[in-house]
Amino acid sequence: MIVDPENPYYDSRNNCNAIIETSSNKLLYGCRNSIIPDDITSIEGFAFVCCTSLTSITIPSSVTSIGDRAFRYCSNLTEMTVLATTPPTLSKTDSISSATTKIYIPAWTLSAYQNATYWSSFADKFVELA
Repeated sequence: MIVDPENPYYDSRNNCNAIIETSSNKLLYGCRNSIIPDDITSIEGFAFVCCTSLTSITIPSSVTSIGDRAFRYCSNLTEMTVLATTPPTLSKTDSISSATTKIYIPAWTLSAYQNATYWSSFADKFVELA
C-alpha cells in the first residue's frame, strides 16, 4: 500500500505498507506486509480484519489503543509482539484474533497485561520478552 506523497490527509510513511491518517497518527488500514511505524498512536477498528495472510505483527510502544476488531479473523496470526509497557486500550476482546497463539510483551509487565481490561482474555498466550 502506498499513498500518494501529495495527499495532505493520509500517508504510508517509511514504506510501512499501511494507510495512516497524517494529522492523528492513526493506522487506518494495514495488510500482511505492514510495519507499524514507531510514531503511530492507535490502530483503528477493522484495520487488519480478515487479513488471513498476516502471520506476525509488532505493535510499537507508542500505540495506546487498538480498535474494535482490528485483528479479528486474522486466522494465521500466530505471533503478536506488543512493546508497550502499559497495555494499549482494547475496545473489546474481539480486537485480537482468538487464533493468535503467542503475544509477546515486555519483561515485568505480565501482571499489568493480565489485569488490563480485555487483555486478561489472552492471559494464556502471554510470553514475556527478555
